[in-house]
Amino acid sequence: MKGRSTKFAGFALVAAVLLLGFLVLLVTTLARLTLHETASAGLAVKVVVSRQNALLGLDAALGQLQLHAGLDQRVTATDANSGLFTGVWEATTPGTTPRIWLLSGNEHGPLLAVTPESMGVDTVELVGLGTAGISRLVQAPRQTVTTPSEVGEKILGHYAWWVGDEGSKAPVGQVDRSAELNYPPFDRADARARLTQWLGLGPRAEEFEPVATENAVGLRGATTTAQLALTKRSDGSPVGVTVLRGNFTSWSRDNAAVLADTEAGGLRRDLSLRPELLGSAFTAWADSTAYMEDPAYPGTPLPTPAATAATTLRRRHRVTPPVADIGIVHSVAPVLSYFLLSFNVRTNQSVTGSVRPLEVRTRGMISLWNPYTSALVPEDLEVEVLGLPDAVAVLNDSAGGTVAATFSLDAAFGGPLRLALPWITAGRDDQQSWLPGRTYTWATREDLTRAAPPTAGFACEFYTRNLSAAAG
Repeated sequence: MKGRSTKFAGFALVAAVLLLGFLVLLVTTLARLTLHETASAGLAVKVVVSRQNALLGLDAALGQLQLHAGLDQRVTATDANSGLFTGVWEATTPGTTPRIWLLSGNEHGPLLAVTPESMGVDTVELVGLGTAGISRLVQAPRQTVTTPSEVGEKILGHYAWWVGDEGSKAPVGQVDRSAELNYPPFDRADARARLTQWLGLGPRAEEFEPVATENAVGLRGATTTAQLALTKRSDGSPVGVTVLRGNFTSWSRDNAAVLADTEAGGLRRDLSLRPELLGSAFTAWADSTAYMEDPAYPGTPLPTPAATAATTLRRRHRVTPPVADIGIVHSVAPVLSYFLLSFNVRTNQSVTGSVRPLEVRTRGMISLWNPYTSALVPEDLEVEVLGLPDAVAVLNDSAGGTVAATFSLDAAFGGPLRLALPWITAGRDDQQSWLPGRTYTWATREDLTRAAPPTAGFACEFYTRNLSAAAG
């Protein structure tokens, strides 16, 4: 019995040591768990505070946007240097300085300029490598969040905000939904063939022109610009993140606007469905068979790139004769932006003898401008010059006297003076269409062999502004 008690006493000692070790392990684990939970709780508090600071910055941005740009008499535009910062101007008050730049730091106090020097060094990167592929592309001054001074000012965090302008970017994510329009006048076959020309789909990036068929569903469901990276180009290759980042300042999935009256306020009336209120000029303009190129049978020359199908997005208007409406004449035609005529009256040097007839010569230059936002179908034009004055030539006779001869310039040039303006493509892409906003120039060509003014007009040299090389 005595030896048996000794064995049990040894077992109790081992059990006590194991229990003590377990207690030490338990205390250590609980201590580490407590530290971990404390750190997690502290991190969660910081996350909540950071989110609240970010929401505060968002509320500040929305508040400033509504305060300064909410009225209909306000307009927005980007700065001239970088095109990244949005300013708000009074539409009824001229001036170059905006009410505000929509940027943190402008909530109170003097207006900050949108330059790195004016912002100082305490700035936050809001658009960088991950968004635009450029480090610190957009920076905004950091603002401090503090507790009220009466309870002891304490810094709680910081925020920064910036408002970009999507309206200055190309809405490349828009989808052609013309097939959904089936009400008059789009129930006509000819009208439906021209829907892609009528609809204002906005400017498109090269990667989306023409829009690949497989993008039709994907683009329609896109809600953010980032999703454009998942779409495909017209050649089937993916757009990708790198290309999308490189076009951050020029691409937008979509943007919208309203017809606001910037003078009196309120919204303007959309009269696109009430053509009878706009007069016969608009009715004529809406007559696509008269004003617009047939997309299935394009005019000459073919635009670049050439149309491949009737659904190819292209807007080319034809030059049309004037339409009179309540005393106002309307037409689709280029605008005369420069015109020069100079005349030279002299005796005809090719006639020998003591009596030589007078001859009059002219040289000229004419520039025409396409003022529309769509291209024109190029064609040969003719300009008529009406109401040329009579010319008086004072000559010396053989007796030392003077003789005044009066003759009509109109009659000398066949009355009226006609200038033939040909359009020659010469293989140049910029001459396949009369591009929007483009000015083209003709100069008169020397032609002394005609006995009478040509009925088709005096020939002019296309695509030149050199009078000496094309002397008339």
